Amino acid sequence: MRKAIAIALLTSLLAVGSAAAALVPQANVPALVKASDLIVVGHADQVQIQAAGETFVVWVDRVIARTATPPGRLPVQLSLPASGLGAVENGQYGIFFLRQQGGTYTAADPYHPALVAAPGGKQSTAVASDPLTGTANELTRVLTTPAATLIGLRDPSAAQHLYWEAASALETIPSDITGPSLQSIASSGRTQAALWAVAVLIYTGDANDTASRAANYLAPVQADLLKPGPDESAAVAKLAVSIQAKVNSPNAVPILATLLGSTEMVVRRGAANALARIATPEVIAPLATTALNDPEQDVRYYAVRGLAQASGAAVPTMPSFYANEAQTLSYWRNWAKTNVH
Repeated sequence: MRKAIAIALLTSLLAVGSAAAALVPQANVPALVKASDLIVVGHADQVQIQAAGETFVVWVDRVIARTATPPGRLPVQLSLPASGLGAVENGQYGIFFLRQQGGTYTAADPYHPALVAAPGGKQSTAVASDPLTGTANELTRVLTTPAATLIGLRDPSAAQHLYWEAASALETIPSDITGPSLQSIASSGRTQAALWAVAVLIYTGDANDTASRAANYLAPVQADLLKPGPDESAAVAKLAVSIQAKVNSPNAVPILATLLGSTEMVVRRGAANALARIATPEVIAPLATTALNDPEQDVRYYAVRGLAQASGAAVPTMPSFYANEAQTLSYWRNWAKTNVH
């Protein structure tokens, strides 16, 4: 069940972006930490599906937060909010967010009984000095863990969903907690991990940080954004969403202009959208010469929107552009012949 949900979710996210396709509410890590009596890292076992939910046990490897000393084996009862959503599988390894109810435990959030964690690491019952930081560290470690370690003998492509899950969870944690570790990963030379780390850094950074550092964050992964490797499409899609949502500094115009040549439509769309939002004179040439002739309609629309905003012309709505695309493109291509040198 969880694998089917994961594949469906990842496919939807790659197609339309993270905001439009969530099958369950996004996990809010600070809220999960606050709602939990006990946060542990381990694996689920003895899963039994029942009419009202499921029961399972968690074998604990590490303790992040606790209000009482947990046993090595935690019995958990889970009420599912809807069929299949939030379900835990046998052998699933993760960070479990639990509330104590007598001699058993229940999930602090039935939609998110657990978030992904990386197997291995030192076994410990020592409590983290700050549970949110401890949770962030576990999630960050996922980004640098090989797919085979996360998935074991299962389909390695499913690991991409787990990386996406970790990155999405990290996006809900303040950047002053996650920033140093993510910056280390971003500069590590480990390409796939760096793509995930940069996606989170750009998405969570404040406006000043993103304005000053976005171009520097993107430069080391530029080649992979232009032509992703076979296992990098999910990370590239995540980073493209961050670019589209957050990059708005004129300092990033040169690298955004380069990204208009990516083989991935989501990267070209994110770059064109960011250039349209920046709308300084410097965006006119790349939008007019490259994005205006892109094979994807959305990219062509962002080119028109950016050219209009940069030149002070009326900005068409997306529906208006779709209804009159040929005429609109003809106008701006003729305009570019005169105004772009």
